[in-house]
Amino acid sequence: MRRRRAYCSPQRGGDRYQQGPGQVDELWILDVDGQRLVIDATHVPVTSMADVAELHSILRTIRFE
Repeated sequence: MRRRRAYCSPQRGGDRYQQGPGQVDELWILDVDGQRLVIDATHVPVTSMADVAELHSILRTIRFE
């Protein structure tokens, strides 16, 4: 996993919506039948490792038919 910095939009006065300091956005960028799909799994540093593991487990179950 690569870490990226959140950049703010100058058009929005530099604001970016985040749920808390140090928010982590894990992005999955997928090609689904030629269509781009972005999944943003978000958590904060105080999220338990068990909850992050559950989030990852849920994400691994995503299927497209």
